[in-house]
Amino acid sequence: MKLTDLFHKRYCPSKQMKARLVLLESQALKSFRRFLRRIPTTEDLTPEKLKRFEKWMQKRGRRMATVYSYRRALTRLRDWCIDNEFIEPPLVASELVTFSTHKPYSVFEENIERIRARGSQPPECLVDAAIQYADERSLSCGQTRNMIKMARDFEAICGPVDDFQELTEELVNVWITQLAERNLKPGTVNRKRGDMLVLWRSLADRDLCKYPNVRRVKRIKVKPQIPQSASREQIETLLKACQKMDGRFRPHGQSMGRVLVAWIHVAWDGALRPWADQLHLRHDHIRPDGVVVMIQSKTGYPHVFRLRDVTRKAINAIRPKDAERVFPVGYKQMERAWLELQSISGLSIPPKMIRSARATDAEALEAGSAPRVLGHKPGSKVAYAAYVDPRLAYGNPAMPPELDSKPSSQRP
Repeated sequence: MKLTDLFHKRYCPSKQMKARLVLLESQALKSFRRFLRRIPTTEDLTPEKLKRFEKWMQKRGRRMATVYSYRRALTRLRDWCIDNEFIEPPLVASELVTFSTHKPYSVFEENIERIRARGSQPPECLVDAAIQYADERSLSCGQTRNMIKMARDFEAICGPVDDFQELTEELVNVWITQLAERNLKPGTVNRKRGDMLVLWRSLADRDLCKYPNVRRVKRIKVKPQIPQSASREQIETLLKACQKMDGRFRPHGQSMGRVLVAWIHVAWDGALRPWADQLHLRHDHIRPDGVVVMIQSKTGYPHVFRLRDVTRKAINAIRPKDAERVFPVGYKQMERAWLELQSISGLSIPPKMIRSARATDAEALEAGSAPRVLGHKPGSKVAYAAYVDPRLAYGNPAMPPELDSKPSSQRP
């Protein structure tokens, strides 16, 4: 069925829809038609074609904010087609992970009251068990999202689980093998495996199934990789590109370029995790002398660092009235702005790479200082396995001594 016909059905005059959304989806369909060089149909709304469409727009020099908006518009249209049975729902785990019919956390909000009303009764399926576990343990939004994604992926590959006695090590191994064959990263597959074992044990604690034999559940081998980091010159290039940005953040109307300048300076000084810690940094964390003392959300370990004078000036330049957070913007807003900054600068540096750059620079200046800069506990080796880039930190090794035929006793 042609997407133009569905577009008119979706936005019929009897429905009250925002004109901005109608215009955005209309523009996205026009660009999608130019990409396909024909009238698009419902069969064209596949994850593979949408990804190719996104790369095609990037090659044509479209702004990253526009690319992101068009992708979201076509994804919303695809979700509406699935809900109204114009498109069959996806059955492959890779499609569920990228283009799910509903957002995982929305699934939690929509079903939590129904599950709470059941009381102590056992859950009906694996997704209900994941929602119930997340509610009982008071998991964060990200942990809840990952748990529900895992349960939906398992049922998409292995079928609905009505009787939890059917959970066996062989069935879970089949699921892990299918995930690995769908081009998911080994670390992602192992994380889903860990979530599955946690949920499995919680069901066994309630005598709904047997306890898993963890040794019989396969684990995907992760090949060690050299950490990648950005250099000081690349960070300076990002700062210069911020001056070319126009636009403002809502609702305070802050300049997008100034906010990103402050963001980069704070990320360099503190080596914070961008979305877990830096986005939630508050003004009361900063003492008058510029020292910041905060608790890291991931580890619960305190992190102490000092802000430079240029960083404090950048923070004061964007500070709105009565704002508790240093960066009072949302995650999606900051993500779109960073994608646009990457497009302007020509550098594909994600926000988390500034943390790696700071650790690498500190290690190059003083050996053994990377864990302290990152806020890790003394003796931790995670910094050298995941953050410090040896090509930049130890890029100029010493020349080894010359070999000669004289024994060591006869050397001067």
